[in-house]
Amino acid sequence: MRNIYIGNSTNNFSIDSGKLTYAKVDTFSPYIQLPFENFRKYKEYLNQTHPEMICLGDYPIVSICYIPDKKCEDIVKNFQNITIRFNDTLGFHLPPKSYLKTEAQSGGKSNCYSMIIYSSVYDSIVLGDVFLENYYTVYDFDNTTISFNGWVEGNLVIEKSRKGKLGTIIIVILVCVVLVGAAAGAVIIIKKRNHNLQMNLTKQH
Repeated sequence: MRNIYIGNSTNNFSIDSGKLTYAKVDTFSPYIQLPFENFRKYKEYLNQTHPEMICLGDYPIVSICYIPDKKCEDIVKNFQNITIRFNDTLGFHLPPKSYLKTEAQSGGKSNCYSMIIYSSVYDSIVLGDVFLENYYTVYDFDNTTISFNGWVEGNLVIEKSRKGKLGTIIIVILVCVVLVGAAAGAVIIIKKRNHNLQMNLTKQH
């Protein structure tokens, strides 16, 4: 997984750990489960933007966050999309209506739960139904690949950490093209020179 952030591609709060993170697809899980560092950043985001969100659980074993006495549909407009990037150019959106779920409580009250949780069971991001319900998922067992098709944001700005690497790759490719072109030109010139030399020798004899 390349990155995971809240907001749009140019103005966002990253909850990425800063290192390569693997993701698992789990159709049996209703949640998105984050590793320790990712969830720590997610809680930091909630503390800054939604201090009414309470996080409970035996952290750092398991933790889930919710807003008491609120229905999600009443506050969903105050939350932003979460975007998951598997590469440099495509972002897969997770809208607030997917990761916020209302659960009825006794006395006619309701709590609004975040379906993004922490669990120490996994050391990778787990994409459960919260993510999968937004996409058509193709499981290619022959090629051991998984593909998603749905609501994506294309042509994203390439992140800074990849710009230098991409520039280096482009320069290397250009140098290789020039060298190949020069070598091909040299071969053509040598062949033409040898042909002319052979023609001259033939005429002399």
